[in-house]
Amino acid sequence: KYNERLKSLTLLSSIFKRSEEQQIIVNDRFNLAKKNLKLSRQALKRWFTDEYLEKNPDTYEKISSILENNNIKNFLKVYELFVYHKDDENFQNIKVNTLIMTGENDTGSTVNMSKKLCEVINNSQLKVIKDGKHLCGIECADDVNMTIKNFIEKND
Repeated sequence: KYNERLKSLTLLSSIFKRSEEQQIIVNDRFNLAKKNLKLSRQALKRWFTDEYLEKNPDTYEKISSILENNNIKNFLKVYELFVYHKDDENFQNIKVNTLIMTGENDTGSTVNMSKKLCEVINNSQLKVIKDGKHLCGIECADDVNMTIKNFIEKND
């Protein structure tokens, strides 16, 4: 059984129960992606702080290149799943200790979403990554990795 093998769970930058306004924004970005057939470099401004991008132009260029070279048909299929996700999972069925993390300034996977998710999953705890945005796992790697390491060790 999965629950006998799984000792803990970590969720990073998850979406949960978007507001109507948030859904409209995501729908608009999806429609723009379909028209332009690529994801704008503006996405990186949502994913990283300006300071990080200024200090790490190589990361900016690498991720931009990945986005620009995506197979557009496959990308749009996956993006569509993300846009129209229904939030109908049975999160209360998760029985293992769960760490829920998001960046303090993540506009797509907000702190409020993570708080609500934490309320639904028993045995969960919330960690907000200070000054983090959506890709805080890269920008704030030390904080994210140490938090995950400590959580896993505590639940091992």
